[in-house]
Amino acid sequence: MKLSLKERLVKYLKAQGEFVASGELQRIVAAKTTYTPRTTVRRLEELAEEGILQVEYRKNHAYYKWVEVDSPQAQAQRSIEWFESLPDTIRG
Repeated sequence: MKLSLKERLVKYLKAQGEFVASGELQRIVAAKTTYTPRTTVRRLEELAEEGILQVEYRKNHAYYKWVEVDSPQAQAQRSIEWFESLPDTIRG
């Protein structure tokens, strides 16, 4: 089964474990696939909007890093715990 560009980017960044320059990712993708650098940028931006990648800008250059995403159940439990930690006066 062929991985999508998004899946490949996430897999690569997960393995790196640190911020990687967008330009470096574009060069790798262009050298190893038929995707264009612009398509790579679009997919990186989408992944950042989805919360799967963290983006950091350094001197107007984007750097991306994979961030561990909680399951929906873990997110819900954390939200419940946060709500229950609020003072009664706020909760009503």
